[in-house]
Amino acid sequence: MDNRQEAERLGEQMMHVEAVMLDPGYNLNRIAVKRRQANRWFKRGTLYRKALDVLRTATDIAWAVMAAADVKTDDKRAVQILGQGI
Repeated sequence: MDNRQEAERLGEQMMHVEAVMLDPGYNLNRIAVKRRQANRWFKRGTLYRKALDVLRTATDIAWAVMAAADVKTDDKRAVQILGQGI
């Protein structure tokens, strides 16, 4: 479904909602869209990548802890979960 069709479908649904729930004379333009505040420390899209970097580091630490404890495993997912707990 392309964007134009989706917009038309949503517009029709909104008209039904207006007819059922709202006063027909109510001005919907007064309803403002909530916008997220920009993060002042990280540019858009960088916070998620930084979090993944930390998780990768934690997984590396988990591998080192497993080696220090002489625990041998090939289960990467289990070690990743262990790293998330660190």
